[in-house]
Amino acid sequence: MLKKINLIILGIIMLISLSGCRAYKSPSDLIKRPKSLESTNDIKNIISNFLSEQDALTLAVSQKNKASIRKIDIDGDKIDEILLLYKRVENVYKGEGECGVIILKKKNDRWNEINRIEGWGDSIDLVEYKDITGDKLPEIFIGYNNRGSSNNSLRVYSYGSGYFDTIYNTQYRNFALDDLNDDGKTELIILNRLEDNSTNIEVLNYFNEKINYTDNLLIDNKSYYSTMNVGNVSKYKKGIFVDFDMGVYDSYTNLYVMENNKLVEALRGKDKASRRDMIKSQDINSDNIIEFGLINKGNWKYNSNPINMWYQWDDKGNIKLVLREYYNYNYGYKIEIPSNWDDKFLVIEEYDENTNNKITFYPLYSNKYYGEMIFSIETYNKDKWNPDLLKKQKYIVLKESEKNIVIGILNATNKESKYFVNEKIIKTIFKNIIE
Repeated sequence: MLKKINLIILGIIMLISLSGCRAYKSPSDLIKRPKSLESTNDIKNIISNFLSEQDALTLAVSQKNKASIRKIDIDGDKIDEILLLYKRVENVYKGEGECGVIILKKKNDRWNEINRIEGWGDSIDLVEYKDITGDKLPEIFIGYNNRGSSNNSLRVYSYGSGYFDTIYNTQYRNFALDDLNDDGKTELIILNRLEDNSTNIEVLNYFNEKINYTDNLLIDNKSYYSTMNVGNVSKYKKGIFVDFDMGVYDSYTNLYVMENNKLVEALRGKDKASRRDMIKSQDINSDNIIEFGLINKGNWKYNSNPINMWYQWDDKGNIKLVLREYYNYNYGYKIEIPSNWDDKFLVIEEYDENTNNKITFYPLYSNKYYGEMIFSIETYNKDKWNPDLLKKQKYIVLKESEKNIVIGILNATNKESKYFVNEKIIKTIFKNIIE
C-alpha cells in the first residue's frame, strides 16, 4: 500500500514538473539538434532507431491521403530526406501531448537525425513544404490541432546551417500557399475566425529576412463557420474563395482577388452565390479552375429534387454555368447531368416497396409536363436483392457496399433523342461521392 502511495506522489511531482517546463518552452526550444548517426536501409529499422517506445507514427488529420513517412529534398542536393510524423502515445497529459516531425538525412549510406521538431497539441493537422523565402529550398509548414480552439497553430520552419529554425508562428482556420499577385513569389494566405465570429484573411510574403503582411482583410459578417479554397479562379487569375455558413439555412460564397497587392471582392450582388445550404467551392470538373456552387431548389410543381449548379468566374467579372449535378448523400452517389439537357429535366424521388430508395429522371417539355422516364437509380438492401425484382427491365449494377446495391434502370429511349442514355453513358455520369 505504501509503495502505491509513493508511486502516486511521484507521478504528481512529475506532472507538476513537466507542466512547468512546458509553459516556458519557446518554439525554437522545441527544435532539437541530432543525437546520433544511425546505419540502416530498412524503413522498419529506421522507425525503431529514431522513434522511442513512447512514440508512434501518426497521420496528419487534414491529410489522410498522405503518408506518415514522407520523402522530400529539403536541402537542394537532389537526394530526398525522410520526414517521420510522430505523436507521443504515453504522456502524463490526457489528450494534448507532444507531436511533431523527425527529419532524417542520408550520408555515406547512414541516416542522420538532423532535426526533431516538437510541438504541442491534440494532433498534427498538416505538414506542407514550399519555398517562401526565395532561396529555392522548401520551408516546412506544420499545423497543430488545439482542442477547445476554433483555430489551429501554424509554425513555419526554414532550413539553414544544416538544420531548421522557426521563422514564423500564427493561428489559422485554413491556410494556403500560392502566388496570388503573379510576381513569381509564394504568399502565405491565412483565414481565421475571430472571437466575435468575424472572418479575417491575411496575405503574407517574405522580404527583409522575415514574413510580413501584404494585406489584411476583415470580413465583418458574423458567420457561423467559414472555409477557404485558394488557387486558379479563372484561366488567367488566382484568387481566394471563402464559403460562409451564416446558420439557419443561410450561406454564401465570395471571391477575393489581388489587385495592386490589395484584396478586392470579385463577386457582388446575386453572384455572391447565396443559398440555403453550404456548398464548399472546389474544382468540380477537374479543369484546374475552382468552381463555386448554388442549389437549384427544383420544380415545386412536380416536387422535384434539388440540383447543385456549379459556376466559374471569369476575369471580366462574369460567371458561367459549367455543370449540374444531382446528389444523393444518403447512399453516397451523384449524377452529372448531361449538358445538352439544359434545365429541361426533373429528378423525382418515388416510393417503391421493394427498394430502399428510388430516384427517377424525367424529361421536362416546355415546363408543362414530363413524359416517360429517361432512367432511374434504385438502391436495394443487399441481403434482399433479387434480379427477379426487375423482371424484364434493362439494368446495370453501379455500386455495391456492405449493406446496399445501387442499380441503374435504363429506358429504351430513341438514340436520336438528347435524353438518350445507355450503359456507357450512365456509367460515365454516375459518380461516387468522395468526402
